[in-house]
Amino acid sequence: MDKKKISVIIPTLSESPITLNSLPNTVEVIISDWKTDDKRIYGLSVARNIGAMRANGDILVFMDDDIRFDQDFFDRLIACVAEGKVAGLKSKWHDYLIGRVLAITKEDFFKVGGFDPLMIFSEDVEFSYRLQRMGYELVEFPVDSVMHIPHPGRDPRKFIQYLRTNLIIAFKYPKYFKKIPRTIFDYYYHKIMKPREKGGKYVE
Repeated sequence: MDKKKISVIIPTLSESPITLNSLPNTVEVIISDWKTDDKRIYGLSVARNIGAMRANGDILVFMDDDIRFDQDFFDRLIACVAEGKVAGLKSKWHDYLIGRVLAITKEDFFKVGGFDPLMIFSEDVEFSYRLQRMGYELVEFPVDSVMHIPHPGRDPRKFIQYLRTNLIIAFKYPKYFKKIPRTIFDYYYHKIMKPREKGGKYVE
């Protein structure tokens, strides 16, 4: 079997993404800047889709810009995709892959329609759920397979947007609504809403 060419797509607003430090030199790297020429900002879905269209690789690896990982993890990730599977990090809160790391063949990515450009949050969940519905085998790696650099405190208003996008998914796929675990809502309340009520800050 011919060796597959790999393209790593990193949506970012940073001039020097941390993720670059862990990538092997043999991969194509696509930096997908969220900003347009008139300074407007795309969502993650659009940035990832644009990166996928520009990529020359047979395998697409979507990664956030703020992670570190070792070569063994990357090799195992690619090995799964080379076998025709979709691989990535499993969320702590639901049975879907998250966009922090998600790998798929370019052919399959476009076959399923890419990321939904209308999704501002939870676009990775919707994409992962769609893959499941279409019969793809998802290989889940523990979320701690990579080191995620902590973010500063977040705006609790994003919680409302997060709930809104989950409702959009529920309307698109009614069976999904039954799968939304209570732990997601408990987590966002106790980590974001409640600390802010007491003047604290949430740090992931």
